[in-house]
Amino acid sequence: MSFGDKTVEYRSVDELKTAIEIIKRDLFEQATATGLWPGAPRQIRITTGKGF
Repeated sequence: MSFGDKTVEYRSVDELKTAIEIIKRDLFEQATATGLWPGAPRQIRITTGKGF
């Protein structure tokens, strides 16, 4: 695609899908290496009282 003196070349859908999968894999590997994955279990604690 050209506009004036600027030219842009777009990647194919398959190339973009491959790049996304590589990034996802690398992020997952980093998260497991640093202890961010699996995340800490979420806990919700509810305390109630009668107000006395």
